[in-house]
Amino acid sequence: MKIITLAKKLVLITGGGSGIGGGMTKWFAKKSDQVVIADIDVSRGTNLAKEYNNVYFVKMDVASPESVQRAVQEIDSK
Repeated sequence: MKIITLAKKLVLITGGGSGIGGGMTKWFAKKSDQVVIADIDVSRGTNLAKEYNNVYFVKMDVASPESVQRAVQEIDSK
């Protein structure tokens, strides 16, 4: 069985501020170098990101192509 390592990887989680996405954020924060929470809920996303040194929040509405483009540009500039 091949084991995949997440070291040196960036993980982007849409809806990562709460619920299943929040759980995924917590799990990946322990397994990878960098996690980006992309969520429309700024409060939940920023609060969760503050719990980890390697988690960054960006506001994104996946229903809006313009919002997705802005978020990707913001992530790319970091």
